[in-house]
Amino acid sequence: MHFLFALGIGEVCLRHYGARDALRQLDKNLLAVGQENEALDMALLDELERRVAEDGKGNERHIHRLIRRVAAQYRATGSVGDAQAVLDSSVDYFQHEVGLRYSILRYLTWLLPTLGFIGTLIGISLALGSAGKLPDLNDPDSLEVWINGLTSALGVAFYTTLVALVHSAILMFLTSLATTREERALNDTSQHCLDHLINRLRNRPQAAPPGA
Repeated sequence: MHFLFALGIGEVCLRHYGARDALRQLDKNLLAVGQENEALDMALLDELERRVAEDGKGNERHIHRLIRRVAAQYRATGSVGDAQAVLDSSVDYFQHEVGLRYSILRYLTWLLPTLGFIGTLIGISLALGSAGKLPDLNDPDSLEVWINGLTSALGVAFYTTLVALVHSAILMFLTSLATTREERALNDTSQHCLDHLINRLRNRPQAAPPGA
């Protein structure tokens, strides 16, 4: 149980670090190309994609993926509405992706108390097994050893459940904090892209069809 608890703590730390790093990406101002509030033309979009590609090497986060997808959609259709739709659908996908990352933690949170109950049942079974070996009632020392052994076995059995429940409660609390932090990082990233990318795009005029 101690090993599984340590494994869960390590996983929570990874999730917390990932969320903190995602928030730090916003401080880099990757979208600060051209003048503030200037509409993004194709040249500025090229510069933005180069910055994103260089910054995301080896440490790609949500903001890199969102900018790349929105830029690709805008290049293909020239429609701000389509770019907004890609942003929204990508954020929904990332939220589902974040939820999947916590499957191991959810399993560990369930497994720890289960192991505690199993340990308690085993301890009680062993204690009852030793209780069947009655000592010599005329020998006080033998009787004392028997009672001490029985109470010690029962104490360990119930202590196992107590430790498991404490581990599970701590892990659940830390998981909740990490989940909130990751969701906040994703929401802030989405809002950042909306304010500094989508709002700077303009619908491109559609080319007239041949023969029109």
